[in-house]
Amino acid sequence: KGDIEGGVAGSERSKLVMALQVLASDKKVLLLGCIQSLFEGAMYIFVFMWTPKLNRFYPDLPHGQVFGCFMACLMIGSASFPFLNSLRDKTAALLRDAILCGAVVLGIASLGFATGPVTAGCFFVFEVVCGLYFPGIGIVKSQYVSEEVRATIYNLFRIPLNLIVCIVLANIGSIPDDIIFGVCGILLASAAILQHGFIILANMHEESLLSGAANHVGSELSPYNDIL
Repeated sequence: KGDIEGGVAGSERSKLVMALQVLASDKKVLLLGCIQSLFEGAMYIFVFMWTPKLNRFYPDLPHGQVFGCFMACLMIGSASFPFLNSLRDKTAALLRDAILCGAVVLGIASLGFATGPVTAGCFFVFEVVCGLYFPGIGIVKSQYVSEEVRATIYNLFRIPLNLIVCIVLANIGSIPDDIIFGVCGILLASAAILQHGFIILANMHEESLLSGAANHVGSELSPYNDIL
């Protein structure tokens, strides 16, 4: 039993070391982890804060019905993902646009003059964005994060995610709801900026691979060119 436990612990340590090496050597993976922490941090804060925000406008709010509408919007986002993804060259670009849309709608909801219907509409759109986010981030991660360290890297970035949520929720009583939703908008805007940076790095990486492949083919064909 002791040998088995020691082997498991050693395996976990080796995976952790491998994950840290990947993060240190590949900025794309690091950016994806930061994007996950920022977006999902804002999403979890939203889960706690939509009720007091809407209760300000609708004291007799039917929470169950509203939650059901949220889930329907989430399903609409997931169902529309294949079609919207087919309109873009890359999934990463659709993901960036969806995150930016989420930043805009939560930013609008944070404005003090936003009415009840506008705020509720913004929340519904944000749920559609969440429906687009999960399949999008899943596809992008599968393309750039190796399977051997994928779970370990995901777990590492849950640490800053939970810190973001805990810090904000610990100050709910002393921070107005509008400011909290403004913070969510800033988190999402930051995630969209990082996603744009990720797209630039991914394009540069692909161009370098294509250039290297072309140079390799050229070197292989050079003897035949000399003969000709």
